[in-house]
Parts: sequence; C-alpha cells; structure tokens
Amino acid sequence: MIEKIGQSYGFKPIHVVALMNSQVSILDDFFKDQSPHRDSCQTVDFQPLLRQFISSELDADRMDYLRRDSLHTGVSYGQFDVHWLIQHLTLHIQNNNCYLALQHRALYAFEDFLLSRFHMFLMVYFHHKAAIYDEMLRQYFLHSDGSDCLPTDIEQYCEWTDLHLSTHLMKSSNPWAKRIMEKRPYQLLIELHSGIPMKPMHGSHRSVLATLKKQLRAQKIHYLMATSTSELSKYFRHPGEPIFVHYDNHYHLPCTIPLQECTDLFQKYKKKRFVTRIYLAPEDRDQLKV
Repeated sequence: MIEKIGQSYGFKPIHVVALMNSQVSILDDFFKDQSPHRDSCQTVDFQPLLRQFISSELDADRMDYLRRDSLHTGVSYGQFDVHWLIQHLTLHIQNNNCYLALQHRALYAFEDFLLSRFHMFLMVYFHHKAAIYDEMLRQYFLHSDGSDCLPTDIEQYCEWTDLHLSTHLMKSSNPWAKRIMEKRPYQLLIELHSGIPMKPMHGSHRSVLATLKKQLRAQKIHYLMATSTSELSKYFRHPGEPIFVHYDNHYHLPCTIPLQECTDLFQKYKKKRFVTRIYLAPEDRDQLKV
C-alpha cells in the first residue's frame, strides 16, 4: 500500500521508517528543501520537524487522544486549549535542520497540555479498575496453557483484536479468564501515591505495604499488587530533537530559546509518580484481620 501511494507522491517505505526511527539514514534528498525564510538560499532538512509531528512533546497523536478520551470518558482531565496551541506553532532552523517551535504566547497553554496529559494518566488511564483488569489479564497469561500466545506472523498478529481476545477468554476454563469475563474483579484494599506524605505514626509507604503483605501471607489470603508509573515528561532527561520557543518583542530583536529554558515545569515534576495498589478477591475481604 505504501509503495503504491509512494509512486504518486515520490516517497518510499524507507522514508516512512525514517520518520519513525531517527537512527535510519536516508541517502537521498527527499526531506530536504529550500529554507522558508526570505533571502535565504540554504538547503534545509525538514525530517526532524516531520518526525516531531509524529512523536514529540507536541505531537498530533497526544493532542488527539487526550481530547478524544476526555470526551468519551466524560471527565475534564485531558482538556486544554488545542486551537490556541496549534495556531502558535512555528518552526526554527538550526544547523540546516528544521525543528518544531512554539510562539511564546502559547507557552502557558503548552504547560497546561503537559499537566492535562499527566493527570489523565494518573486519574483515568491508571484508574484502579483499569489497573486490576490489566493485572488479572497478566495473571491469565502467566497461568494459561500456551494456546493464547501472540503469533509472530504479522498477518495473524493483526487479527488479535479486542474481539479475538474476548472470544478466546470466553471459551477458556482458566479461572482468571472466567473472572475477567464474568466481571468479578479483585477489589481495592489500599492505594498509595508517591509524593503524598503519610503521617509519621503510619510509617513510610514501603513499610505500610510490607506490613500489610506480611499480614496477608500470614492469614493465607491471596492478593494482587499493581503499580502504575507516570511522569510529566521525558523531555528534560532525553530531549532528543529539540523544541524551541520563539519570543517576538516589538522593542527587542526576536529570539529563539530552547523549550527547557523557558519553563520550570520539567524540574518541578521531574520525579516519577508511582501509584501502588493491593487488591483482594471479594470473597476474601471479610476474612482479613488487621
């Protein structure tokens, strides 16, 4: 399919691969063109810019799924001023490479976008019910008979849709499959968030979990533990292809500054956030003695 489309537009499968993987080298000048700036005859490589549209702190996919998931889940998390953000996107050329840039008026909208995504993960994608179903599915694969292994053939792999998995689970006699399909999940017993301090009398998160797990093992009560990890951004640790902020001031010459130098949000949220939960089977909750 890509080859057929490429015949009309001049690109080849290797060009698509290069946009997904910066380590792939392109020998031709497919991504190169004249600079868009006036009075400039230099040849510019637009591959970094196109790659940032696909995967970066401002890529199209993140903007799309945040607003879509916010709408369909009925929550306000994931909402941000997408129109203002898109209207203020621009570009910056450095060392004959073209990169994504943001006009300074949209800097706060960008910060709001980062926080919206961060909170969406913590409150929606990492919801305790979603986490326990993921964990039960993991238990199913750990204790299955091997008939549900993902195929290595690409055509067969593409057939492993949600419907295919649901049908497989429905026919299985595995107790975890039955619990998933009958909607009998383990129930939340305790939830701990890193970054939220506990009272001194309770001890640290680690000690609370260790004590609780010891009590559960002593009472021979089976439990599941799931930990979800999120972070605001990897950009401050692994910037990759840089994003810039363009300041246009009528009283001073315009200047372009790397994104990480224009906001302290990366430093404020540089630590990863962990959400750790312990779950019990509904029939075991009343037996627990703490």
